[in-house]
Amino acid sequence: MLPRVPNEPAEQRRGQQLLFVSLLFALLLNFPLLSAFDHGGLVLGIPTLYLYVLLIWLLLVLLTGWLVRVINN
Repeated sequence: MLPRVPNEPAEQRRGQQLLFVSLLFALLLNFPLLSAFDHGGLVLGIPTLYLYVLLIWLLLVLLTGWLVRVINN
């Protein structure tokens, strides 16, 4: 069986969106922004760096899941 080649413009656009999301989150989880949250502060007893990484990761999972679900429909 031959691999499926995305030939529909909508499917190619979704692939580009997923690539954009991965690059965006690579930038959000890179040194300059991580150092901005690494100052020893606490939010509700949670260090701000940990909270930032957790929220960015959660946003990545939700956005990627939403995009993949839209692709499959």
